[in-house]
Amino acid sequence: FLGAFSCCTSLKEIPAGLFKHATLAKNFEDCFSHSASIGEIPATLFENCVAAEDFSYAFYATGTGIVSTTQTLPNFAEVDAMVRSGRLKSIPAGLFANCPNITQLDYVFGATAIESIPEDLFATASVATKFTGAFSACVLLKSIPLELMQGATAATDIKYMFAGCSSVEEIPSGLFKNNAAVTNLEYIFYKTGVRSLQPGIFEGLTGVKTLGAVFQDCANLTTVEEGLFDGLTAAKSFRYCFADC
Repeated sequence: FLGAFSCCTSLKEIPAGLFKHATLAKNFEDCFSHSASIGEIPATLFENCVAAEDFSYAFYATGTGIVSTTQTLPNFAEVDAMVRSGRLKSIPAGLFANCPNITQLDYVFGATAIESIPEDLFATASVATKFTGAFSACVLLKSIPLELMQGATAATDIKYMFAGCSSVEEIPSGLFKNNAAVTNLEYIFYKTGVRSLQPGIFEGLTGVKTLGAVFQDCANLTTVEEGLFDGLTAAKSFRYCFADC
Protein backbone atom coordinates (compact mmCIF):
# COMPACT_ATOMS: atom_id res chain seq x y z
CA PHE A 1 0.00 0.00 0.00
CA LEU A 2 2.96 2.30 -0.65
CA GLY A 3 1.53 5.81 -1.15
CA ALA A 4 -1.94 4.36 -1.75
CA PHE A 5 -3.87 7.43 -0.53
CA SER A 6 -1.07 9.98 -0.40
CA CYS A 7 -2.02 13.59 -1.28
CA CYS A 8 -5.74 12.78 -1.61
CA THR A 9 -6.75 16.38 -0.94
CA SER A 10 -10.51 15.89 -0.56
CA LEU A 11 -10.59 12.46 1.09
CA LYS A 12 -12.23 13.07 4.49
CA GLU A 13 -12.61 9.64 6.04
CA ILE A 14 -10.73 6.36 6.36
CA PRO A 15 -13.11 3.37 6.57
CA ALA A 16 -12.46 1.32 9.70
CA GLY A 17 -12.42 -1.94 7.72
CA LEU A 18 -10.29 -0.68 4.85
CA PHE A 19 -7.47 -3.19 5.48
CA LYS A 20 -9.64 -5.92 6.99
CA HIS A 21 -8.32 -8.57 4.60
CA ALA A 22 -4.78 -7.21 4.15
CA THR A 23 -3.21 -9.92 6.28
CA LEU A 24 -0.16 -10.27 4.01
CA ALA A 25 0.48 -6.55 3.38
CA LYS A 26 3.94 -5.42 4.49
CA ASN A 27 4.38 -1.87 3.22
CA PHE A 28 2.20 1.07 4.33
CA GLU A 29 4.84 3.73 3.71
CA ASP A 30 3.34 7.12 2.76
CA CYS A 31 -0.11 5.52 2.77
CA PHE A 32 -2.09 8.60 3.90
CA SER A 33 0.64 11.25 3.87
CA HIS A 34 -0.28 14.83 2.93
CA SER A 35 -4.02 14.02 2.71
CA ALA A 36 -5.31 17.35 3.96
CA SER A 37 -8.92 16.57 4.87
CA ILE A 38 -8.50 13.45 7.02
CA GLY A 39 -9.25 14.14 10.69
CA GLU A 40 -9.38 10.72 12.29
CA ILE A 41 -7.61 7.35 12.24
CA PRO A 42 -9.91 4.38 13.00
CA ALA A 43 -8.67 2.45 16.03
CA THR A 44 -9.06 -0.89 14.23
CA LEU A 45 -7.49 0.21 10.93
CA PHE A 46 -4.50 -2.17 11.15
CA GLU A 47 -6.17 -4.78 13.34
CA ASN A 48 -5.58 -7.62 10.84
CA CYS A 49 -2.32 -6.35 9.34
CA VAL A 50 -0.16 -8.84 11.19
CA ALA A 51 2.56 -8.89 8.52
CA ALA A 52 2.98 -5.10 8.32
CA GLU A 53 6.61 -3.93 8.48
CA ASP A 54 6.96 -0.39 7.19
CA PHE A 55 4.81 2.54 8.36
CA SER A 56 7.32 5.28 7.47
CA TYR A 57 5.56 8.55 6.64
CA ALA A 58 2.20 6.69 6.78
CA PHE A 59 0.47 9.72 8.33
CA TYR A 60 3.07 12.40 7.64
CA ALA A 61 1.29 15.78 7.36
CA THR A 62 -2.09 14.02 7.30
CA GLY A 63 -4.81 16.58 7.95
CA THR A 64 -2.56 19.58 7.29
CA GLY A 65 -2.16 19.99 3.54
CA ILE A 66 1.63 20.27 3.74
CA VAL A 67 2.97 18.87 0.49
CA SER A 68 6.73 19.05 0.90
CA THR A 69 8.86 16.78 3.05
CA THR A 70 12.48 15.94 3.76
CA GLN A 71 14.52 13.04 5.05
CA THR A 72 15.94 15.22 7.84
CA LEU A 73 14.37 18.40 9.22
CA PRO A 74 11.35 20.14 7.71
CA ASN A 75 11.27 23.94 7.44
CA PHE A 76 9.53 24.59 10.76
CA ALA A 77 8.75 28.20 9.93
CA GLU A 78 6.78 27.09 6.87
CA VAL A 79 4.88 24.17 8.44
CA ASP A 80 4.04 25.69 11.84
CA ALA A 81 0.85 27.53 10.87
CA MET A 82 -0.47 24.66 8.75
CA VAL A 83 0.12 22.13 11.52
CA ARG A 84 -1.65 24.34 14.08
CA SER A 85 -4.77 24.39 11.91
CA GLY A 86 -4.54 20.67 11.12
CA ARG A 87 -7.44 18.23 11.41
CA LEU A 88 -5.75 15.12 12.82
CA LYS A 89 -5.69 15.77 16.59
CA SER A 90 -5.19 12.32 18.07
CA ILE A 91 -3.77 8.83 17.61
CA PRO A 92 -5.97 5.92 18.75
CA ALA A 93 -4.56 3.73 21.51
CA GLY A 94 -3.52 0.30 20.30
CA LEU A 95 -3.26 1.37 16.66
CA PHE A 96 -0.31 -0.99 16.08
CA ALA A 97 -1.21 -3.55 18.75
CA ASN A 98 -1.59 -6.41 16.25
CA CYS A 99 1.43 -5.48 14.15
CA PRO A 100 4.35 -7.27 15.86
CA ASN A 101 6.55 -7.25 12.75
CA ILE A 102 6.96 -3.49 12.37
CA THR A 103 10.54 -2.49 11.59
CA GLN A 104 10.23 1.12 10.40
CA LEU A 105 8.25 4.08 11.77
CA ASP A 106 10.22 7.01 10.35
CA TYR A 107 8.21 10.27 10.41
CA VAL A 108 5.04 8.19 10.87
CA PHE A 109 3.08 11.05 12.53
CA GLY A 110 5.37 13.95 11.66
CA ALA A 111 3.85 17.38 10.93
CA THR A 112 0.40 16.49 12.26
CA ALA A 113 -1.76 18.40 14.75
CA ILE A 114 -1.73 15.65 17.38
CA GLU A 115 -1.87 16.92 20.96
CA SER A 116 -0.96 13.70 22.75
CA ILE A 117 0.54 10.23 22.21
CA PRO A 118 -0.96 7.00 23.62
CA GLU A 119 1.55 5.49 26.01
CA ASP A 120 1.02 2.01 24.49
CA LEU A 121 1.52 3.14 20.88
CA PHE A 122 4.80 1.22 20.46
CA ALA A 123 4.16 -1.44 23.13
CA THR A 124 4.35 -4.32 20.63
CA ALA A 125 7.03 -2.78 18.40
CA SER A 126 9.76 -4.94 19.88
CA VAL A 127 11.54 -5.55 16.55
CA ALA A 128 11.21 -2.00 15.19
CA THR A 129 14.58 -0.32 14.67
CA LYS A 130 13.81 3.01 13.00
CA PHE A 131 11.84 5.82 14.68
CA THR A 132 13.53 8.77 12.95
CA GLY A 133 11.40 11.92 13.21
CA ALA A 134 8.34 9.93 14.30
CA PHE A 135 6.71 13.06 15.81
CA SER A 136 8.84 15.74 14.17
CA ALA A 137 7.15 19.16 13.78
CA CYS A 138 4.10 18.18 15.86
CA VAL A 139 3.93 21.70 17.28
CA LEU A 140 0.75 21.07 19.31
CA LEU A 141 2.09 17.98 21.10
CA LYS A 142 2.12 18.84 24.79
CA SER A 143 3.76 15.86 26.48
CA ILE A 144 5.73 12.66 25.95
CA PRO A 145 4.43 9.59 27.85
CA LEU A 146 7.03 7.93 30.06
CA GLU A 147 6.23 4.41 28.82
CA LEU A 148 6.28 5.27 25.09
CA MET A 149 9.56 3.49 24.24
CA GLN A 150 9.50 0.80 26.91
CA GLY A 151 8.61 -2.01 24.48
CA ALA A 152 10.75 -0.72 21.59
CA THR A 153 13.81 -2.60 22.77
CA ALA A 154 15.35 -3.04 19.30
CA ALA A 155 15.29 0.67 18.44
CA THR A 156 18.57 1.88 16.94
CA ASP A 157 17.62 5.15 15.26
CA ILE A 158 15.54 7.77 17.10
CA LYS A 159 17.16 10.97 15.84
CA TYR A 160 14.82 13.92 15.05
CA MET A 161 12.07 12.04 16.93
CA PHE A 162 10.60 15.10 18.70
CA ALA A 163 12.37 17.84 16.74
CA GLY A 164 10.21 20.94 16.43
CA CYS A 165 7.70 19.90 19.11
CA SER A 166 7.63 23.42 20.48
CA SER A 167 4.83 22.78 23.01
CA VAL A 168 6.73 19.99 24.80
CA GLU A 169 8.14 21.56 27.97
CA GLU A 170 9.34 18.47 29.83
CA ILE A 171 11.18 15.25 28.98
CA PRO A 172 10.39 12.42 31.42
CA SER A 173 13.33 10.77 33.15
CA GLY A 174 13.64 7.10 32.18
CA LEU A 175 11.96 7.54 28.79
CA PHE A 176 14.70 5.51 27.07
CA LYS A 177 15.69 3.12 29.85
CA ASN A 178 15.08 0.05 27.63
CA ASN A 179 16.76 1.40 24.50
CA ALA A 180 20.40 0.36 24.87
CA ALA A 181 20.69 -0.38 21.12
CA VAL A 182 20.24 3.28 20.14
CA THR A 183 23.43 4.83 18.75
CA ASN A 184 22.41 8.29 17.50
CA LEU A 185 20.36 11.05 19.18
CA GLU A 186 21.00 13.88 16.73
CA TYR A 187 18.35 16.61 16.83
CA ILE A 188 16.00 14.44 18.92
CA PHE A 189 14.81 17.42 21.05
CA TYR A 190 15.83 20.19 18.66
CA LYS A 191 13.63 23.29 18.86
CA THR A 192 11.37 21.89 21.61
CA GLY A 193 9.94 24.03 24.43
CA VAL A 194 11.89 22.35 27.25
CA ARG A 195 12.60 24.63 30.22
CA SER A 196 14.80 22.44 32.43
CA LEU A 197 16.80 19.25 32.00
CA GLN A 198 17.16 16.80 34.86
CA PRO A 199 19.19 13.61 35.42
CA GLY A 200 17.68 10.39 34.08
CA ILE A 201 16.61 11.65 30.66
CA PHE A 202 19.31 9.56 29.00
CA GLU A 203 19.16 6.61 31.39
CA GLY A 204 19.71 3.30 29.59
CA LEU A 205 21.25 4.76 26.43
CA THR A 206 24.59 3.06 26.92
CA GLY A 207 25.10 2.52 23.18
CA VAL A 208 24.68 6.14 22.09
CA LYS A 209 27.77 7.67 20.49
CA THR A 210 26.41 10.89 18.97
CA LEU A 211 24.34 13.64 20.61
CA GLY A 212 24.78 16.30 17.93
CA ALA A 213 22.38 19.27 18.24
CA VAL A 214 20.18 17.31 20.64
CA PHE A 215 18.95 20.50 22.40
CA GLN A 216 19.87 23.04 19.75
CA ASP A 217 17.54 26.04 19.47
CA CYS A 218 15.64 25.21 22.68
CA ALA A 219 15.07 28.90 23.34
CA ASN A 220 13.14 28.39 26.61
CA LEU A 221 15.85 26.33 28.31
CA THR A 222 17.02 27.93 31.56
CA THR A 223 18.34 25.05 33.69
CA VAL A 224 20.64 22.09 33.05
CA GLU A 225 21.07 19.95 36.16
CA GLU A 226 24.22 18.11 37.11
CA GLY A 227 24.11 14.48 36.00
CA LEU A 228 22.10 15.14 32.83
CA PHE A 229 24.43 12.97 30.76
CA ASP A 230 24.82 10.17 33.30
CA GLY A 231 24.58 6.78 31.58
CA LEU A 232 25.96 7.89 28.22
CA THR A 233 29.13 5.89 28.69
CA ALA A 234 29.80 5.42 24.95
CA ALA A 235 29.13 9.05 23.90
CA LYS A 236 31.84 10.67 21.80
CA SER A 237 30.26 13.69 20.14
CA PHE A 238 28.19 16.54 21.63
CA ARG A 239 28.56 19.05 18.78
CA TYR A 240 26.08 21.95 18.84
CA CYS A 241 24.34 20.20 21.75
CA PHE A 242 23.09 23.48 23.31
CA ALA A 243 23.69 25.87 20.42
CA ASP A 244 21.25 28.80 20.17
CA CYS A 245 19.72 28.16 23.57
